[in-house]
Amino acid sequence: MKDRQLSIGDIARSVGYENPLIFSKMFKKINNISPSEYRKNQLL
Repeated sequence: MKDRQLSIGDIARSVGYENPLIFSKMFKKINNISPSEYRKNQLL
């Protein structure tokens, strides 16, 4: 997630999700924050 050159879709596929939307929903369910919000917070 810290490598901004990889898209959320690339990350989703690398961990076994074919659909980036499903990955994003599961990520948010587990972490209570979306993948894009997580990335923004990593810059702080």
